[in-house]
Amino acid sequence: MSSFEPRNLHRDIAYFYVGLIISFSLSGIFLNHRKYWHPARYTYKSEQVNLELPKDIKKIDDKFIKTISKQFNLEDKLKGFRIEKEELKITYQDDRIEVNVNTGKGKKESYLLFGYFWIGNDCNCIDGYVD
Repeated sequence: MSSFEPRNLHRDIAYFYVGLIISFSLSGIFLNHRKYWHPARYTYKSEQVNLELPKDIKKIDDKFIKTISKQFNLEDKLKGFRIEKEELKITYQDDRIEVNVNTGKGKKESYLLFGYFWIGNDCNCIDGYVD
């Protein structure tokens, strides 16, 4: 019974592909619903801000962004900034500020860890899990 039969090869290949289909189906479901399994990992806070920006957009540089960051006590967490379609976007480690350059009005968004997770940035955290 050790002879090669195409029927056995076909069966083994089918088992392999059924296993792939099941594993990819489960991983797709897990990835799709991961935020519902840990809804309490993060809290989201949004507040309106009103900044005085220079009339000349070219004057918005690193020095100016650092002064804005000091107003919100975020000077150590600055990642970068950019201006897109008359909107200033400043990115921080756990915060983001988006302001219209013409009006100076915008919003500040914050993402905070809470619960059994460490609040703050002085730990080795990856996606909320403490090492």
